[in-house]
Amino acid sequence: MTTLSVEIDDATRTALDALAHARHQTVDVLVNLAIESLLIQDVEYQEDDRRWAEYLASGGVESTRVLDWLDKRSRGERQPCPQ
Repeated sequence: MTTLSVEIDDATRTALDALAHARHQTVDVLVNLAIESLLIQDVEYQEDDRRWAEYLASGGVESTRVLDWLDKRSRGERQPCPQ
């Protein structure tokens, strides 16, 4: 494990202290959880971007086919999603 020092304003420190106290955790634990969450979210965003690019490259699905499918679903007809 390594140490990382950051500068934060007094209001942020006060908010972190209050949250840590309310959760019965240390500020270090809260900051580590926040960083882990940010990194996980970034990986998910990268995957979303990859999927979006793949979708665009595939040409997508014509809007009229999607609207027709949605209309049928709203009437209770079960059909596979258009490709």
